[in-house]
Amino acid sequence: MAKSSIGKDNARVTPFTVRIPDDSLDQLDTLLSITSIADPTYESSLPDGDRKFGTRHDWLVKAVEEWRTTFDW
Repeated sequence: MAKSSIGKDNARVTPFTVRIPDDSLDQLDTLLSITSIADPTYESSLPDGDRKFGTRHDWLVKAVEEWRTTFDW
C-alpha cells in the first residue's frame, strides 16, 4: 500500500501573485465588448435554472457584463 503525502506538502504552500500583461487584459475587454450573444431560445431559457441543454442565456449575459464592468482582473 502506497503512503499518502497529503498533509505533508500542504505545509509548503506559499502565496503567489498572478500577473497578466495589460495588453492581454485590453484584448479581453475588446473581445467581451464586441461579443455577440444569440437571442434567447427555449433551450437557453428554461425555468428554475435548468441547464440540461447548456448555458442559460441570462447567466451568460450577466457573466459577460460582470467580466467587463465589475470583475477586478
